[in-house]
Amino acid sequence: MSKNELLPLIQLRTNHYKSGLDDNEQIILNSYLFLLKKEGILNKDFRIPEGGTLSKSLAEIIKEFKSEGITNLFYDHIESICKNGRKLYLNAVSGTFARLELEAYKDNLPGFFDDHLLRSHVSKSSGDYTAMQLTELTTLLNHFLPYNREISYYNPFAGLGSLALNLNDNVNYYGEEFNETNWILGKIRMLVYKLPHNFKYTLDTGPTDAEQKTAEVEDEDVVGGG
Repeated sequence: MSKNELLPLIQLRTNHYKSGLDDNEQIILNSYLFLLKKEGILNKDFRIPEGGTLSKSLAEIIKEFKSEGITNLFYDHIESICKNGRKLYLNAVSGTFARLELEAYKDNLPGFFDDHLLRSHVSKSSGDYTAMQLTELTTLLNHFLPYNREISYYNPFAGLGSLALNLNDNVNYYGEEFNETNWILGKIRMLVYKLPHNFKYTLDTGPTDAEQKTAEVEDEDVVGGG
């Protein structure tokens, strides 16, 4: 399967079966299924058994993989999406990702993910086009970071985590994002890129104690954005 066939195939499934999910839920579920496929958790033999559900089937396969990040994503976000979706759609979209042939793109699966899932979302009217920073801009901004000592890097407008993607080992990243969909997609993206586990990426749920917020920022060596 060529990479140009991925989105039309998913769109065909989505149009044929009413999903029961909104656009944000669909892109979150699609991105998570791609992550499972990339990690070898979701394989071509995956099937939802007769009388079973996608939620239960995914819970079974991720249990054996034993990834804290993937497991937490499932129980915090994906499980409820699966329960909202209609069975015909969930069967179709999970089967689509299970059968994807990605061997030809194994050297740049994160780029494949960005180009054919995330960019289509942020370019839609329901997406946030500012959430995904250009690679060239990210590279330029991070080029000026010191690399001869350990530093903390705070990003208060993290979007889809673009600034975290090509940092050196000496950087401890801490990003915040106020849009919940972007935050969830950013967490999935960090796992697709296999970013260090010590990177922190949290949801900004609203105004916090001003003094505490100021102290957190002052403790960081660098403050970025985007």
